[in-house]
Amino acid sequence: RVPADKLAALADGAIRHYTRFVYLFLPTLSPDPATALSAEPQGLGEERVRRWYLVARLSLARVLSKRPEPDLPRRRELLRRAQAEYDFIIALVGRLPFKEGSDVSFAEELAVCREMAALLPAKLARLHTLDPGPSGTG
Repeated sequence: RVPADKLAALADGAIRHYTRFVYLFLPTLSPDPATALSAEPQGLGEERVRRWYLVARLSLARVLSKRPEPDLPRRRELLRRAQAEYDFIIALVGRLPFKEGSDVSFAEELAVCREMAALLPAKLARLHTLDPGPSGTG
């Protein structure tokens, strides 16, 4: 069994590298990652490049949602970021759909995104009920 701190360190490295890859498609680099990652990407005209980009965003969302974190407010923030990634992917595929009959597809991954986007709000709500808050009363 791998210790949680080791898994967290590995997840942090994956988050860092997926984020760097995503930054390659941004028009300008913003010092705020949340702002930068919500910017409209450039250079996604070719379907296979778009698929690489979307798989990186999907992988980033999965790592964010699975990273071990004992601090509940930090855990909620990671899940919110994962939710934002899934929502961004769904919206981007809606704006830049893949051609029917193309040898490049993102259909299976998009189904996973939609499922996770639907499940994460319930997970966030459960975490909220676990956190007693600063007053200890919830």
